[in-house]
Amino acid sequence: MFDFLDELGITEEQASRTKFKFNISVDGDPNKPAFKLLKNNFPGFLTMTAWRNSGPNSNLDDFDYVISFARDPVNNKRYLFGGLYYVENLPNVKNIRDQEGYRLYLDQKTKEKIGKLSVILNDTPKPTYGVKYQTIKDIGLLLEVESKD
Repeated sequence: MFDFLDELGITEEQASRTKFKFNISVDGDPNKPAFKLLKNNFPGFLTMTAWRNSGPNSNLDDFDYVISFARDPVNNKRYLFGGLYYVENLPNVKNIRDQEGYRLYLDQKTKEKIGKLSVILNDTPKPTYGVKYQTIKDIGLLLEVESKD
């Protein structure tokens, strides 16, 4: 995990204020994989990352950052890096349900790594699985970096 933080240039302290969001599909529909959004419709992927619903799983209310991933359709345990974002809550965020609740700002230092970094996750998440850094440390991630060849 620490290699992943180093690769992104963020500290453990920043990671402690970060939500790690593992996206599998849009609205839980297996025919709409998050991977396709990441590769073919980045604005749609950004909307999915900024989405706020009634449950705490995908909500970013108490976080300064979000790191988003999309599941690889070939390897269920591999997730492609979809970006590091700074989170700004929209006004009255606690009243927002089932729509975008946050303004996200893509970290410019890491944007070239989108789709080129991936992590292996040992757990099998729900359609959108958001976890805190401590949970990430507990389950562990294996970093993969796309070859430059």
